[in-house]
Amino acid sequence: MPKAVLVKMREEYLPGAPLAELREMHRREPSDKSKERLQVAILRKPDELLEKMADMMGRGVGTIHRWLSRMEREGPEDRNDNKSPGRPRLLSPEQERAIEEDLAESTRGSGLLRQL
Repeated sequence: MPKAVLVKMREEYLPGAPLAELREMHRREPSDKSKERLQVAILRKPDELLEKMADMMGRGVGTIHRWLSRMEREGPEDRNDNKSPGRPRLLSPEQERAIEEDLAESTRGSGLLRQL
């Protein structure tokens, strides 16, 4: 397991993004999730402790640390999640069609209406 890196505090945290700029970004941010991450960065500037931020935000300390570390590495502009591709399909398109056909066939004689 990699050793945890301490997140800087005060003006050492995100030195290229002054507090006023972070507040303006927070004010303009439409995404609730990104707004929450910016709020954590704003709280870190004046020396807020991770535990206190976690309590205030209703999140775990590890989550707060990850958000702050990522913003420190990549900058506050990269506060949004990257889309993950999700789990690969288990069935091929042909297998899915075969199941749909079987289901449609089994409901025809039953008098039930079924929409796919």
